[in-house]
Amino acid sequence: QTSNPRVFYSATRNSKSGTLFIKIVNASTEPLDLTVKTKDAPTLSGSAHLWTLKGASPAETNSSTQPGAIRPSETEIDNWSAEQAQRFAPLSINVIEIRSTARQ
Repeated sequence: QTSNPRVFYSATRNSKSGTLFIKIVNASTEPLDLTVKTKDAPTLSGSAHLWTLKGASPAETNSSTQPGAIRPSETEIDNWSAEQAQRFAPLSINVIEIRSTARQ
């Protein structure tokens, strides 16, 4: 949970693979430091993928003249823990993918 009104989040789990997807939007112009708590950590792998899409301002967008102005970046997070401290960039959309180690 967060008390920041400019932060939005949700989590979903693929029922077949067990993969957990956490989506965090930081609509603030300041970086966001959060501790992401994963309830089923024992069944999750020790690493995660983080995809981030961010802009320099709320008005920044891709256009026909600058189609690649905003591009997603991908980061590998080694040693993902049940209570993972993570910093999220300002004005960003983030998706964390954590695969399950349990056989489905």
